[in-house]
Amino acid sequence: MTGDFAVTNLCGISLPGHSTCALQVVYSPKAVGAERGQMTIQDALGGQVVSLSGTGTPPATGSGIAATLSPLTIDLGIQGVNSISSPQLLTVINTGTNALSGI
Repeated sequence: MTGDFAVTNLCGISLPGHSTCALQVVYSPKAVGAERGQMTIQDALGGQVVSLSGTGTPPATGSGIAATLSPLTIDLGIQGVNSISSPQLLTVINTGTNALSGI
């Protein structure tokens, strides 16, 4: 298991043939931003790899309003005078419980 991901094995120490069980995977980020990880399950054929991803956001403030912006830097490049640059995407994520206004 890599990254800020953890797994709880609900399968026990072995799994009989032609049966199923569950693994619980949780994400507990230590920092703000996107993160990727992977989990490898070993079987008779080798390793089966599961890709994991999550995004850490700041804790909600006491007012119930918190925003995360991504990316934190936008480079609009070199632009001629009196011309308009290509638009760049800025994602605003409301991580709080109340609505954001003034965007």
